[in-house]
Amino acid sequence: MFWDRVAGVYDLFVNGINRKTHQALRRIVADLIGPDDRVLECACGTGLLTKVIAEKCQALTATDFAPKMLNRVCRDGGMLSIPTYMNKEKTGKTSSFASAVGRAGANFKRQFTAGSYRQFFPDAGYKDVRITLADGRIPCAVAVMMKKT
Repeated sequence: MFWDRVAGVYDLFVNGINRKTHQALRRIVADLIGPDDRVLECACGTGLLTKVIAEKCQALTATDFAPKMLNRVCRDGGMLSIPTYMNKEKTGKTSSFASAVGRAGANFKRQFTAGSYRQFFPDAGYKDVRITLADGRIPCAVAVMMKKT
């Protein structure tokens, strides 16, 4: 799997090429988390946001790509945090980033613009979702929602 092969150099990418985006993403996530929150972090990768979340919340479960995990992992009242890259240009064309890592073996299940990421959640039946964009060379967005009882 692509993400297994690049895990050893992913932090170099995040802290070098895409540093501005990930610094903004860390600030966004830190501002979303409170001391009473119980957080399920999806797509945690190498844990670059995990540290920020863990320092601020009551409890944290961090996972990476495993769709079935989402069916029972998050408790009622728990928070889901779902970050992802914006891998399409505003015009809808696949970004050069997505094209390059796609050739290297990344298997993006979806490609998003900021607008299509915002629309993805209501289309899937999730209405109470907060989306924040971390702008930069390769923008990211983080979606946050609470699991209701």
